[in-house]
Order: sequence, then structure tokens, then C-alpha cells
Amino acid sequence: MHFFRVIPTDGCPHPKDVGLTFEGDPVAHWEEDTLVIDTIGLREWTLDATTNPATRYHSDALHTIERITYTDPMKASYQITIDDPKIFTRPWSQDFAMKLHPT
Repeated sequence: MHFFRVIPTDGCPHPKDVGLTFEGDPVAHWEEDTLVIDTIGLREWTLDATTNPATRYHSDALHTIERITYTDPMKASYQITIDDPKIFTRPWSQDFAMKLHPT
């Protein structure tokens, strides 16, 4: 991955006038041993809005919640919940296992 995000963990809420960007506006907090990242303000992402506006990966209403929990020093559990009422009929989640590869 060549992208990174600066994610405040100081408990501040999202600004009221958040602008839309490709990385959005993430804020995070800890729930016991799980880092919870709440992101809004994601710019609409389309494959080609000029020729087929129906081909959207997500709208400007996208709201994500990520949960990262280390299960041991080399592994983490990652869950993302996608809520985009302009694209999907209800929120949905996906779980991943991540493993550190030192090399």
C-alpha cells in the first residue's frame, strides 16, 4: 500500500463542515483492545461518471467503521462496516485476518 492516513485518536468528533476527499475524515478511539476508526467525508468514486453514472463504487454518503484488534504480536483481526444508503439497501460488514510479514 502506498497510501497512509493521519487518524486522530484524541476523541474529537468529525467537523460539522467536513469537505469531501478521497481519504475522507477519519477519527478513532479505543474500545478496550480494539481500535475503532470512523470515517465520513469520502468523495464519490465512480468508474466513469460521464458515460455511466450508475457505475459507482461508493457515493458521497459513504460512512465506514473499521475495527482492528491484535490477536497476537504477528496477527490482527480487521473488520469494516460499509454504510452507503445511496448505493446499498443496508449496512454490511466484512472480516479479514491480517498477518505481519517482516520480509
